[in-house]
Order: sequence, then C-alpha cells, then structure tokens
Amino acid sequence: MKFGFIIKNLLLAVAFVIALGLITNFFLKKGTKHNMAVTVPDLMGMSLEDAAAAAQNSGLEISVTDSVFVQHLKRGAVFSQFPKAGAKVKPNRKLDITINAFSNRKVSVPSLIGSSMRQAKAELVSRSLVLGKLNYVPDIATNVVLRQRYRGKDIFAGDMVNAGSVIDLDLGLNYEDSDTTVPDVRTLSYAKASDVIKDYSLNVVVKFPKSVKTYADTLAAVVAQQSPEPSLEPVKMGSTVTITMRLPKSAVR
Repeated sequence: MKFGFIIKNLLLAVAFVIALGLITNFFLKKGTKHNMAVTVPDLMGMSLEDAAAAAQNSGLEISVTDSVFVQHLKRGAVFSQFPKAGAKVKPNRKLDITINAFSNRKVSVPSLIGSSMRQAKAELVSRSLVLGKLNYVPDIATNVVLRQRYRGKDIFAGDMVNAGSVIDLDLGLNYEDSDTTVPDVRTLSYAKASDVIKDYSLNVVVKFPKSVKTYADTLAAVVAQQSPEPSLEPVKMGSTVTITMRLPKSAVR
C-alpha cells in the first residue's frame, strides 16, 4: 500500500515538472516571439518620415546611426540600411540606417598642376572630389596636368567647393606617346567602370535604362554593353567609351 502511494506521488511529481516545463517554454516562446519573423522593407532612397512609416508598418523601428554626403541623392534620404531589405528579423527590431546629410560640406581644391593624371585623380578622391572630363592638348609631357577647371572655368588651389564637385583637367599629350587601349568593363558597377576607364586615359559616357529609377538602382546597376568593345588595338587618349547599364535580375523590383 505504502509502495503504491510512493509511486503515485512520484508520477504526480513527474507530471507536475513536465507541465511546469511546458508552460514555462510556452511563455518563453511567446515572450521572445520564437519562430516569429517579419521581412525587412526596402528603405533605400526614402525620406526619414517615409522610412519610419514603412518600418512601423512592418512592425519594426529605425535608428539613424550615421550620415554621408552623396551629391545626387535627396537630402535626408536613406543611403544604406542594416539589415538589408528582404532579411528576416524578429518584430520590433531596430533597423540601423545611414542617411544623406541635409547640408553639404565645403572642401579645399588641391593644386594639381604638374601632377600626373593618376596622382591628380588620387588627390581629388582624397578630398571627396570627382575627376571629370579629360581634355588632352599638345604638350611635350603626356598625362601631366596643365590646367584644372570647375564648371568650365579655371579653379585654383585653396578655392572652396562642395564635396562631390567634378573637376575637369587639361592634360598634356605628346603625339609620340598618345595611344591607349580600351579596357573590358562589362559587368562592373558604374563607379568601378568609370574608375577603370579613366585609368586608361579615356572619357566615359553612361546610359541608364528606364528601369533605373533611384540612386540605389544606379549603385546596383552593372555594365551590359560598352562601345568601343574591349580591344588591344590602340586608340587616342581622351577618346570616349560609352557604357550602357542594366539592373541585375536580383535587383529588379
């Protein structure tokens, strides 16, 4: 009789522990939203107000963690986000976003006269400036900077311009050393393709399809075609390479 009583109590104790474990696990899962996930929306290019609303509609929040300045992006627009669009996260997760600064900053123009084209390009990049058109003129030294221009006018060392401004260069061209070749930039992004083309002492013209609608699209687009095509045949420095962009299938919305 006593033995049966003990077994009964042991079974009740085991049942109680199991029940307690199940109840605890249930509330833990509920409290931590176990197996619940929402899809991160695409906030790229949105204003802060629209990004906050889109995040809220998905059960998420935003947190501005940094800012940059991008010349062709709307002031205050979302430049990047983490986690990326399409990721699965738990509800109420904060999305870290970087926005485009509301006001531009001024930078000092460097002295490029007498520098090589590559040195000038590196110096401009270090000052948050952009190398623009390469205009070649007869001179004894090929690819040496003779003049620097901004919006068609001479600009001088120490002049202040907005970060992201485009600086055009007049470069020397000795006709005994005036040839280059056309690089293969297919599948590269616009920024990388433009960088490579200019390293070959060539100018670049870009064509975007209608599917490229936002700044984020321009970042995602890659070169589909180029004219002239890649070749080891010599072309004159300062010639133009036209690149036609396309959005990868994964980026088409």
